[in-house]
Amino acid sequence: MRRSFLSLVMICAAASLLLAAAAPVARAQAKPAGGAMKKPENKPGGDVEQKNKLKLPADVDQKAINEAIDNGQAWLKKQQESGGTWDNFHIGPYGFGSPALLTLALVKSGMPRTDPAYQKAMKFIKEDYADKKGRGLLKTYAVGVLLMLLEAEPPKDRDPFRTEEVAKGEPWKADLAWVQECVDFLMRAHTGKRWTYGEAQVVHGGDEVDDNSNTQYALLGLAAANRMGVKPKEADRKKLLATVKDLLEQQQKQGPPVGKFGPAAGDVNADLRRTSDAPAPMARGWGYKRGGGWDTVTGSMTTACVASLVICNDLLTGPGPKFEPLDREYGQIHQQVRAAIFDGLGWVAKNFTVERNPNNGAWHYYYLYGLERAGVLTGQEYIGNHFWYGDGARYLLKCQIKTHDPDPNNNGKDMFGAWDSTRQNGKPGQNAEHIDPLEDTAFALLFLTRATVPPKVIPAPVITEGPGGALPPRPAPPVPANPPTPPQPAAPGKGK
Repeated sequence: MRRSFLSLVMICAAASLLLAAAAPVARAQAKPAGGAMKKPENKPGGDVEQKNKLKLPADVDQKAINEAIDNGQAWLKKQQESGGTWDNFHIGPYGFGSPALLTLALVKSGMPRTDPAYQKAMKFIKEDYADKKGRGLLKTYAVGVLLMLLEAEPPKDRDPFRTEEVAKGEPWKADLAWVQECVDFLMRAHTGKRWTYGEAQVVHGGDEVDDNSNTQYALLGLAAANRMGVKPKEADRKKLLATVKDLLEQQQKQGPPVGKFGPAAGDVNADLRRTSDAPAPMARGWGYKRGGGWDTVTGSMTTACVASLVICNDLLTGPGPKFEPLDREYGQIHQQVRAAIFDGLGWVAKNFTVERNPNNGAWHYYYLYGLERAGVLTGQEYIGNHFWYGDGARYLLKCQIKTHDPDPNNNGKDMFGAWDSTRQNGKPGQNAEHIDPLEDTAFALLFLTRATVPPKVIPAPVITEGPGGALPPRPAPPVPANPPTPPQPAAPGKGK
């Protein structure tokens, strides 16, 4: 599959007229002599033409990236216990979810399914899944990551700008019944708007409420299931539409304008022509969930919600059963969705950094994996003028542990090849309550390998002004207007 930059097909006539007004910005559809309308040519790269010609910065060497991936993979494998799991504090509340995440990172960094580490991990995951299912303890995070793992295969090479995904061997066909069971669980864990930690919180009225972090992992799992052939049913699509509406409602109502996306003068890729001259978006982000101090806008939650909207769009407009009333209803808000996606990227651009989670003192590497997903799913190699992969790779190469000295903060382990956000992200132990080197290393590998599978349809940049005055709908400004979130670190607090 090519990483394509495609204009979305409008579902209703009004949206079609709006797209027509944007013709100077979107690539035109040529009408051949035969009279049939020709599909737009696939163009890789999102904001620049010919993504396969992108160059890494001079101080970011592909050989060094490959070596970092090899060392990170070797360290993760070395930490695996004989029973197939890892000694990780998330293993208690989430069971097989953390081993599934670590195994996903190993597969995406090149480990084949025939590797003993994979076989041991899958044995543990299957047994723990059966145990958690029998006791009603399945969790949204765990099941979402499991679906991603069931689909995952090693990439054919480590070119970060490869334009085709690895040819599918479809090893998951033997697990399709399991895939369907996981999808059914995720749809039961939907609260009517978003996802919570698990079905128990929905059915039994537990204390947990839905949030944007659980939601993104549920949707990542559903996207993987969709690619494996388990398509959303009509009732599922209604829930997806409700999620879209809720995400639109949660997003900041106003924000400052952001400059156009693409390489700036002097950038290593400055010679690559933009494929779009669309004016800049606003900077409008998201927090973890509503109220109670949880709604502070952060980088990790803004990238999560951008990814969630792109996946919902793909599931609602991509191949599969069509349900006309739902399709028509989604068509009426489709332009708002596009605006929300690129305004979310605008917030990331305005607050861009790879050295911390913007506006949050914790969840740093979790955010970096979110940044990778947002870039890949939207087809944007540049967020604002920031070459997100080049900047992130440079940072991760600098921060990977390169000594064999025993680490007293990690039970005297040899940490060579690992990443540990408590070493490089401010004060020692700053992130200790949220993350550990195992998951930091997994997130770093998922970033460096660009592990996210792009959607069938990548939303085109939003037209904020242009011929005919085409303006996508945005919420009315609040009274008084909310000030934009400043790009500064914050102490760890509620949410992500």
